[in-house]
Amino acid sequence: MDLEAAVAAHYTTDDLLGRIEAALRADGKDPDNLNPEDIVPLEHMHTGGLRATRAAITALRVTPSDLVADIGCGIGGTTRELVRQTGARAIGIDLTPDLVAVARELSRRTGFADKTEFLVGSALELPLKDNSVDAAIIMHIGMNIRDKRRMISEAARVLRPGAPLALWDVMLGDVSLPVRFPVPWAQSEATSHLAPPQDYREAAAEAGLHPEFEQEYYTETLSAGTRTDPAKPPAPLGPHLMMGANAPEKIRNHKDNMNVGAVVPVQMLFRKPD
Repeated sequence: MDLEAAVAAHYTTDDLLGRIEAALRADGKDPDNLNPEDIVPLEHMHTGGLRATRAAITALRVTPSDLVADIGCGIGGTTRELVRQTGARAIGIDLTPDLVAVARELSRRTGFADKTEFLVGSALELPLKDNSVDAAIIMHIGMNIRDKRRMISEAARVLRPGAPLALWDVMLGDVSLPVRFPVPWAQSEATSHLAPPQDYREAAAEAGLHPEFEQEYYTETLSAGTRTDPAKPPAPLGPHLMMGANAPEKIRNHKDNMNVGAVVPVQMLFRKPD
């Protein structure tokens, strides 16, 4: 199995939409009559949750007339939040067909279908034309991608001149420290390709992008709806629905890795020159 197939398999779970619907009912929600807020605990599967999503979107400074690419969109949480926060149109691209199908359905049920589009595709070969989007966002996918240069050069290719790229990833921290597995993005090192921030900077420079902003960003929870105490059942709705049976262990390990500095969540903003 090649790397992309292995990564897609990691994020593929049986009947995800059905389990989301069951979790919504358990949480007192009607799956057929959803407000955007109803699925927030589920759809921001990255360090910092919705708060981090909004920070990355704010950094883009897009307008309602813009078209934004969400590269590695998962079930579309960032894609929909882009529309909700800015009024822009958004295209989500993800490697995993099951996640794209769920993203489309959740957008339909929450009223975002007219301004969102979801495509199956690789971040290393985006199904978009050159100079076709006004901004792009990459949220927590680089950890699964060995070729960071190709990932960032593809994002640069589809950006229009002067357009920004917001990148929010878990990066390698103290290289003397081991990374504990499993983690939310990988069961083992086989599909984890962490790299230090310098690798991202160099990849962006090679792609012709100019750096504008960078900061480390740490939070102790992936989502307000996620608990890591094995003695307590998780809340019905949360990222654990996409992580499998060992979700609590993955989340605990991620927190432990951040706490000791083995990994570092970093936000970066780059811009394509005019």
